[in-house]
Amino acid sequence: MAGKVCVASLVKPHGLQGEVVIKIFTQEPEAVLALSPLSFDDPARGLLHVTAIKPAKEGFVARLKNIGNRNQAEALGKGLLFVERDSLPDLEEEDSYYHVDLIGLRVLDVDGKEIGEVIRVQNFGAGDLLEVRISERKQAPFVPFTRDAVPLVDLVEGYVQLGPDDLTGL
Repeated sequence: MAGKVCVASLVKPHGLQGEVVIKIFTQEPEAVLALSPLSFDDPARGLLHVTAIKPAKEGFVARLKNIGNRNQAEALGKGLLFVERDSLPDLEEEDSYYHVDLIGLRVLDVDGKEIGEVIRVQNFGAGDLLEVRISERKQAPFVPFTRDAVPLVDLVEGYVQLGPDDLTGL
């Protein structure tokens, strides 16, 4: 799977030594060290090499290679930070997926009829939800991303298939 995946956002400078506050979107915060360098959406802004992170009140404080003072940290500005999808490690657990791999998949009903497309994966605290765009509906419904609600995910063929109980609201 090609493309970029957002793994963090640069929030603001921290202190006088060139550190920055970042919000990390990976399950394991230390992953940004292994995934470094990170890039902004605009390649002209360059690459950020994260050399250390530590927890902070507003996220994590990161030390960056070649950024040694507050002025350099301020010059970076704010922004989302990305890695190439191909640089993410393979997931070891069966039935585990990167959210980015689910977005864009076709959504099929129990009979295999295409009824929509996954447009987002959200988590409001009670588990992952697939947000599904259905052509004849203005509002995209959410489907719980559980084995009962979504018994089949086929990344190779590009679809998810919903269980019978989860079609009532669609």
